[in-house]
Amino acid sequence: MSAEAIAPAAAPSARRPNLPLVLMLAGLVFVTVSMAILTNGNVGAALAPVALFAFLYALWKVPLRYSVYLVIYCGLTMSNPYEGFAFGIFHPPLEKVGSLLLANINVTTGIQALNFCGMDLLLLFLWGILFYRRAVGSRIDVPILESARPMRMFALISMLFNFGLWGWGLYRGGDFSHAIWQIHKIVHVPIFFFLCQSALRGPQDNAALGAVIVLAGVERSLTAIYIRHFLPLDGYVGLERPLPYATTHADSMLFVGALAIVAAVFLERRDRRSLFYLLVVAPITLAAMESNTRRLAWVELGAVLVTFYLLSSWNSVKRRLTRAVLVASPLLLVYVAVGWNVGTGVFAPVQTIRSLVDSTSDPSTHWRDMENLNLIFTIGENPFLGSGFGHPYEEFIKLPDISAEFAAYRYHPHNGVLGLWAFAGLIGFSGMWVMLVVAVFLAARSYRCSSVPGERAAALSSIAAIVVYTNQVYGDIGLPAWAGIFLVGPAMAVAGKLAISSGAWPRSRSRQRGAAQPPQAGIADLPERQDR
Repeated sequence: MSAEAIAPAAAPSARRPNLPLVLMLAGLVFVTVSMAILTNGNVGAALAPVALFAFLYALWKVPLRYSVYLVIYCGLTMSNPYEGFAFGIFHPPLEKVGSLLLANINVTTGIQALNFCGMDLLLLFLWGILFYRRAVGSRIDVPILESARPMRMFALISMLFNFGLWGWGLYRGGDFSHAIWQIHKIVHVPIFFFLCQSALRGPQDNAALGAVIVLAGVERSLTAIYIRHFLPLDGYVGLERPLPYATTHADSMLFVGALAIVAAVFLERRDRRSLFYLLVVAPITLAAMESNTRRLAWVELGAVLVTFYLLSSWNSVKRRLTRAVLVASPLLLVYVAVGWNVGTGVFAPVQTIRSLVDSTSDPSTHWRDMENLNLIFTIGENPFLGSGFGHPYEEFIKLPDISAEFAAYRYHPHNGVLGLWAFAGLIGFSGMWVMLVVAVFLAARSYRCSSVPGERAAALSSIAAIVVYTNQVYGDIGLPAWAGIFLVGPAMAVAGKLAISSGAWPRSRSRQRGAAQPPQAGIADLPERQDR
């Protein structure tokens, strides 16, 4: 036997410590101790760095789609102090987190240099995860079904137009700070779309995505109902029931969007489970719309129902509904005519309709009509490229000064569509919003081409999200709201992926990152109905 055979095995070398991890943990300990000292032993402040580190580490490890679900849910349900949530009389458990996430960090911390949102940092972190995984060839987030090329192309065009018009406005002497906040939420829509289309695998994720939005809508709905009908108002001077609104103006998009999802699933499945979801969600969201007292919510709901009616296939339900509307139309006309000047009791819905079309019936409607005229006059000054971002609309008709309540009202008009025309002109507006037209086009084609109920329901839901967003932007300062981003961005991604999976648009040969898995059965998937 050789000496090598009988020689004892060499002792294994000591394992080298993970230097980056050691430095990270040392820094975490230092920050935790520093926070404890600076806050005089505040346990919550001291543990905040540890909680933040654990949260970011979890995001680093899990598939990106779960992080996107979390961002959507938090963005739709957390309170934003800029939106005047519940007049400040109701404080949700995570109010501070919502303020840090959705408003400028300096609002909560008092550090003026932190003039950006926590959501900006969170999305930047998720983009960093995406780029790192792509660079190292990670398989955590694959296979991913690509979005249709027109969806990606026009979303990129929208981003370029946003930044181009921002530069155009600054070149013409616009205010830098106002310009930033004018484009902030607008440019986030295509940015979040690209994140969603890189994180969501395809149709197999539509059920989970829809469930996240519906759960967010139900939670916010229950909050609105509680604030409107049950929250004690003792001690709040000048506030009495009924409140002007319960949560925020932008929640109309969430209430209607959540209801549209369960309605679309029921329309395409028509089974007991989908009926159960509809019967649970519909009363809650409708009660929330009544509690929030936003007229525009009912307009959005009506627009969604009309859209579903026009897109859906002719079947027994649609035929019966059409006959019922035709038979009842004379009675409806009489009802509207009688209630036009009454507006109380059973005729209250007629007064809501009148306030939307007759400016003499409501001071708020009259003020907005005058604002719209100012926007139209501003468009006439530079109809093709607009004034650029960073400029207010011109007050050719002097309006009552509301700067004490809303200092930037001339930079963020109620009618965001006319506002974009004024700031971006016809060319700029078209360049920024053509992506929404493309998304509706692709979703409508997917609806016609697909025979899978889940895909058809997802297509209808995507179109509904864009319908409620455009109505909110047109009617009630919808552009600066986070809710639009977290409804429209995913809707665009779903529309783009459905176009590929349904065969409505050909797959791009230049983007082969692995074939996506075939659609799996989700909450919206059942065999095709026989009455199409």
